[in-house]
Amino acid sequence: MEQNRDETRGAIIDGARAVLRSGTVFDLTPEAVAFASGVPVEAVFEAYPGSDRTNNIGEIVFDIAETVLNNLMVEISELTPDDEWATNLADTTVVLLTSDPDVNRQALLAAASLGRGTVRRAEPVALNAVGGILEDRKEAGEAVDEDRDAELRLIVTLFRGVIFAWASDRFDQAELHARMLEVADIVISQRDRRRPTSDI
Repeated sequence: MEQNRDETRGAIIDGARAVLRSGTVFDLTPEAVAFASGVPVEAVFEAYPGSDRTNNIGEIVFDIAETVLNNLMVEISELTPDDEWATNLADTTVVLLTSDPDVNRQALLAAASLGRGTVRRAEPVALNAVGGILEDRKEAGEAVDEDRDAELRLIVTLFRGVIFAWASDRFDQAELHARMLEVADIVISQRDRRRPTSDI
């Protein structure tokens, strides 16, 4: 039963992505998603019921956007904290976001406008991912800010700012890569600034 429900939701998300590739969020209707998904329209309403904040299409958009951000954070959390970390961070972000750019741009922007300017459930995953990076760097001998949560939230805020600027079509793939390198440099400089210095 659970497997069937997951398969249905997966088909609906695939269908919604197909609609976004050929159109816009304004083309996302239960009927269009059902047709592209190959499921009855009733299944769309059942799998994605509306909430007190949005309708069923809004819930589908949230699901797509959350998946994009969470997958990105998981990929970033697995990066090795070495000298290539900044470049790998930028590369990973560009590859994932531009793998399906029309869908990702529209879903991220629509989710932000529908919600509270952020995507549900993404923040804990983001903080855990960045937290893992900082823990690795701490083990490598770097100092750690006492207010760790504040630092993590600052990094995630910078990161999201670049992603949503890209989603709003303010810059292209090359600029996205350059901006992510800037974010990485800020993270590294924050760590270097607190690195303990040896006595001379």
